[in-house]
Amino acid sequence: MLVLTASVIIEVCLGLILAWPTILTERVTSAHLDFSVQLRWIHALTLVAFAFSTVAAGKLHDRIDPGLCVRAGGLALGVGLAAAGLTGKISVMWLGFAGIVAGSGAGFAYLVPVVLAVRLFPSEKGLASGLVAAGFLSGVVIWSRTAAYLVDVHLLSWSAVHILLGLTVSVCCLAGSFFVTYSGSDPRDEEWHALSDNFTRPQYMPGGIENILASYTFYAIFFVFFVSAFSGHIASGIIQPYGIESLRARGLENKIAMSVSALAALLFQLAGVVGPLAWGMISDRMDRRWVIAALCGIQGVVLLLMAYTVGSPQSVILFACLTGFNYGGNLGLFPAVTAENFDDRGLTWVYSLIFLAFIAAGVAGPETTDYFFGEAGTGEASLGKMPLVILAATCLGVSALALFFKGR
Repeated sequence: MLVLTASVIIEVCLGLILAWPTILTERVTSAHLDFSVQLRWIHALTLVAFAFSTVAAGKLHDRIDPGLCVRAGGLALGVGLAAAGLTGKISVMWLGFAGIVAGSGAGFAYLVPVVLAVRLFPSEKGLASGLVAAGFLSGVVIWSRTAAYLVDVHLLSWSAVHILLGLTVSVCCLAGSFFVTYSGSDPRDEEWHALSDNFTRPQYMPGGIENILASYTFYAIFFVFFVSAFSGHIASGIIQPYGIESLRARGLENKIAMSVSALAALLFQLAGVVGPLAWGMISDRMDRRWVIAALCGIQGVVLLLMAYTVGSPQSVILFACLTGFNYGGNLGLFPAVTAENFDDRGLTWVYSLIFLAFIAAGVAGPETTDYFFGEAGTGEASLGKMPLVILAATCLGVSALALFFKGR
């Protein structure tokens, strides 16, 4: 239990990388600057660095001390964000500190708690990975609210907040890294590492890129993960602008519309924290294929209904809660289903590749949202209805694809 607790704490710290765009946006907004394009590219660069380091680390995690991965990643994340706070220049942050250094650090450490949770609790993979994922997503709420609190209440400068948060996550990751280890989590590890040291790859470890890319299951899981995560990113991006315009068109006052939409955005984040736990527990008691199919199907139905029924405060909030709940569930379900379709001793390498689907959705989501919903504010409540319908239909389609995964 101590190992799992340390894993959750580490993931909460790594969640700062998801909160970073929110914190940076608040910083430039408070300075009355317009860097919307630069901020999107900083966010995209951070996710790309996160992706590359995750894949690179996927090949190293099982050959070196996992605690070392966490220490190196946590230190890079903290130093990158602290250095970005010191520069105060968007261009410098974009070129290196917040994007490449911090993103690479978070990606390098991310897989350790996820894989460790699945290995320690083989009969409850969904709940274990869901708990770790909940920690990662809760970091968005915790760190963004903490940053705003330090600036608004304690009147700290944004540079001081960046430095303080960077040092905090570095220290916490360093402390937690001494409790995360694969030792004893799988009685076959000794055989596995012995074979790895002799450069011999056993049949049960699908770590060869040629074996993975030749597997239909790999592409099916990747595509379903991408579509489901992409729909969540779209929902997250349109909650406030689309909700505000819809409520205005139905006659609500601007102040009420903005308050309801802001509450919906917060509830989306909170529902995302609960989602991995709930979906993970359900998947441990049912065939995980059907659970993933249900998640994608529900997401598709919700998007389809909300494309035509958004207009009341209740419907906007319901839309936020359900889509956030399903969005978070992805991070709890897909590590477990990957371990079931590929032997969990190769989970680190295989999931690092499948996790690229989540990263790709994170990059494409904001750009797609801006393209289809960027004109929010024109007063046209029907704006963006057709893209939502298409996305809903795609979610319903991949729900059927999920049934072709390997079941228990």
